[in-house]
Amino acid sequence: MNADDFQDVSRIVASSGVATAMRRVVDAVRAAIPQSMVGRAAARVRQQTAGVDAVTRVRLAGVLLLTAAVTQQMLLSLVPSLLRPALSGILRVDLQLASVVLIGAAPWVVRAWPGSRLRWILRP
Repeated sequence: MNADDFQDVSRIVASSGVATAMRRVVDAVRAAIPQSMVGRAAARVRQQTAGVDAVTRVRLAGVLLLTAAVTQQMLLSLVPSLLRPALSGILRVDLQLASVVLIGAAPWVVRAWPGSRLRWILRP
């Protein structure tokens, strides 16, 4: 096999009905985000945090993640046990630990971000 074989496979997959449908869904979501309430809120937050340094933004992300994890746990306590989603306890602990790390180690996260693999994965 050579590189031309992979290009042929790529063209075949890209022209398939499934790939076309996925592209249409992604395009529709991208077009709808600016008009959505969540999209407008995210844009407003982005504008408000534009002048904030990177360390503070990382800490804010950690606080947001910790707040979401605690809020979810509190709301799940109101749901009967038979109806609760089967989210493992270790995943909750991981999310809370990740948020605490983001809050506490923000300067190191900011310093490591330019060369991180996660930045490469999440690039637009």
